[in-house]
Amino acid sequence: MLVLGASGGVGTAAVQLSKLLGARVVAVTRGKEKAAYLTRLGADAVVDTEAATGQRLHKLVAAAAPKGVCVCVGGGERVCVSVGSHHAGAGC
Repeated sequence: MLVLGASGGVGTAAVQLSKLLGARVVAVTRGKEKAAYLTRLGADAVVDTEAATGQRLHKLVAAAAPKGVCVCVGGGERVCVSVGSHHAGAGC
């Protein structure tokens, strides 16, 4: 599960529900404090776009989820497709 904007209200709910359902969660946020918060919520990997200035999001997600991303929440359909389409793993 890839959660974009994971430190907002919908994002934090998505992280928590996904973990309850047994999913591996990659959370994307901006800022060190928000990243630490998402780790405490249970995200398996956190991508801090502020710390990774100049790097492409799809490459950051690929590094955090080398086996792929099956589901994407947040960021709008175009963002989810452009990030997730490069990583759709087997068994989705």
